[in-house]
Amino acid sequence: LLGTTTICGVYIFALFGLIVGVSDPLSPNHLLLWVMAATQLVQVTLQSMLLSDAARRKCASRKEMKTKPGRQVVTFLMFANVTLWLLDSFTTRDRVAQNLQSQYYGFLLWAVISRIALPLMIFYRFYSSVALIEIWKNTYKTKTD
Repeated sequence: LLGTTTICGVYIFALFGLIVGVSDPLSPNHLLLWVMAATQLVQVTLQSMLLSDAARRKCASRKEMKTKPGRQVVTFLMFANVTLWLLDSFTTRDRVAQNLQSQYYGFLLWAVISRIALPLMIFYRFYSSVALIEIWKNTYKTKTD
C-alpha cells in the first residue's frame, strides 16, 4: 500500500511533464523535458515490478547461494535510489523544467501539483532504498550468515 501511494506521486509528476514536453516538440527544452519524464516513468515502473517480484524471492539452491543472481542490479538500484533521494531532498528542481511547467499550467496549478507530487516522489525513493536493502539482506543471506 505504501509503495502504491508513493508511486502515484512519481506518475503524476512524470505525466504532467510528458504533457508539457509534447506541447512544443520542436523546442529542445520541451523535448528534453519529455525525455526526462518518459525515462522516469519507465524506470519507476520497471523498478516497482522488480521490487514486488524480488521481495518474494529467496536463494533456493546451493549454487544460487554462491552466485547470488541479480545482486549487482539490486546493489546498483539501492545506491541509485539513495542518491536520488538525497538529491531530491536537498537540491532544488531544474529551473528550466519548472519554468516550462509553470508557464504551461499556470503558477498556482503547478504549485499545487508539485507540492503534492514532489514529497511523494521523494518518499518513493526513500521507500525503494529501504525495500532494496531488505531484499539484498533477506534474499542473499546464506544459512551460515
